Amino acid sequence: NGSDLPSDVRDDRDPRPQPAMTIPQTTIPPPQAANRFEARRLLVGPATCTVVAMLSMGSASATPVGQPLALPYTAIYGRDYGSSFHSLASVAVDSTRQEILVADAGRHEIAAYDTNGIHRGRFIHEVPDSTGRMVPGTPYALAVDAQGRIYVADTRVSWVDVVNVRGKSVGRLELPAPDDDPLHSGAGAIAIDDDGTVFVATRGDSGRVHVFDSDFRHVSTWGTPGTEPGQLSIITGIAVGPDGRVAVCCVSTKLAVQIYDRTGTYLTGFGVHDHGAANFSLPSGVAYTADGRLWVLDGMRQMLSVFDGTGSLVGLMGGMGQDPGQFQYPCALASD
Repeated sequence: NGSDLPSDVRDDRDPRPQPAMTIPQTTIPPPQAANRFEARRLLVGPATCTVVAMLSMGSASATPVGQPLALPYTAIYGRDYGSSFHSLASVAVDSTRQEILVADAGRHEIAAYDTNGIHRGRFIHEVPDSTGRMVPGTPYALAVDAQGRIYVADTRVSWVDVVNVRGKSVGRLELPAPDDDPLHSGAGAIAIDDDGTVFVATRGDSGRVHVFDSDFRHVSTWGTPGTEPGQLSIITGIAVGPDGRVAVCCVSTKLAVQIYDRTGTYLTGFGVHDHGAANFSLPSGVAYTADGRLWVLDGMRQMLSVFDGTGSLVGLMGGMGQDPGQFQYPCALASD
C-alpha cells in the first residue's frame, strides 16, 4: 500500500516542497538582466559524474560578442549524501510544475527537483515482466507534454509509458512491428511538439521515428535504416524546433545531425564524425531553444556545440572536468 516507502516517494508525497538538500551545490547566481541573458534553462546530464548541470542561455540576438553562450548556475548531485545518482539516463523540464525530471536508470526511478536543485519527490518506474508481474524498470528517455504528463521510454519494454506526477500509468504509445520487440528495437529518444504531437525514435540500428497524436494514437512512421544522408541508425537524440523541423542525432550515420520536416522528409544535415569544431565524435543529445538555435552534446569530446537555424556553428562550451560548465561524458540534454 506504499506505507513502507520513503516520504519523498511520489505515491506518498507531501505536496509542499521538500527541505533543501544538505549536500553542497555548485552554484553560480543566475545571470542578471544587465548581462543581457534570458532566464531560459538548459539541462545537461553527464553519464559518469552523476550530476545534472543547469545553464542559463543567452538569446541569439542579445548575446554580446565574446560572452559565453550559456552560464552554469547550479548542479544537482542527488537527493542527499547517501542517495547520489547512480546512472543518469535522461533529463526533462516540466514547465507546468516548474520542475526538473531526472531518469536514474541505476535506481529504476524518476526524481523531480525544483529549478534551484531542491529535491521534490521521486517514483520507481515499474513495467510488467513476461508473466505480467510489475517489476522495477530501466528508464531510458523522458519528455513532458503541456499537460504535465510524463513520457517514459524504458529499455525493458518496447512502448512509451505515459504516467502522471505520481508515476501512475495513464496511457501507452504502442510502437508497431517490427519495433514492438524490446530485444531488437523499442522506444528510445522522445520529443513533443507544442501541439502535442509526439515523436518517438527507435533504439538500436532500426532507424525509424514513430509519430503519435496527443491522444496516444499512432499517426505515421518515417525514417530509413542506414548510414547515408537521410538515413538513421543508433539515434541518441531527437528535438522539435520552433519552426516545426525535427532534428535527429545519430551515432552511426555519416552526418551526425540531420534535419527533417514533420512528415519525415529529409532537409539537410551537418557534422561528420571527424576532427573539427563543427564535427562530432559521439553525438549524445540534441535540443532546440526558443530562439531557433540547436544545441548538440558530444559525449566523447565533453562539449556542447551550438548551431544557428542554418546549421552554422555559433560556438562551443564545456570541456572535460568537474568545474562549473564542464562535463564528464554528457549523455542527455533538455531545454524549456
